[in-house]
This record gives sequence, structure tokens and C-alpha cells, in this order.
Amino acid sequence: MLRLVALLEFRDIDIGLFESRSRLWLSCEFTNPSRSGKWLERKLHDMGLRAADVFLQMSADFVPYAINHPELRRRRKVRDWFSRTID
Repeated sequence: MLRLVALLEFRDIDIGLFESRSRLWLSCEFTNPSRSGKWLERKLHDMGLRAADVFLQMSADFVPYAINHPELRRRRKVRDWFSRTID
């Protein structure tokens, strides 16, 4: 996918972390976020691309981890995972 974006002469790309729905799954990337981040940075650099935005979806269903979920515990988990994603 990165190669296709680069061939189309785009320079920026959105990064999607969609559990069970994309190439980058949170459950896998968060096992070693530093390594995953360095790998992605290297791949983007090699293709002449920059990350424009990051999208995070912790479940195939939006409801369990919606940012406005009524349970404070779940909202805190979403905020924590988002902060870890940015790092």
C-alpha cells in the first residue's frame, strides 16, 4: 500500500490502526510499540512519505470503546491507547 501511495506521488499518508480490520492491529503493534514505530518510520522514509494523521479503532465494533462511552474505565483506556499510539 505504501508503494502505491508513493507511486501516485502523494507525500503524506494517513495511518490506520484498526483492530481486526487492517494491516496494523493494535494487539500486535502494542506488543513492542517502539519497534513497531521505528519500522513504520523507516518504511515511510524509504518511500518518501510522511504520516499525516493517525486513526485508532480498538475494536471492529465502535460501541465498546467509543470516546463518549458511559463507562469512565473504557474512556480512560481509549485515551491511554491513543496516547501510546501517538508516542
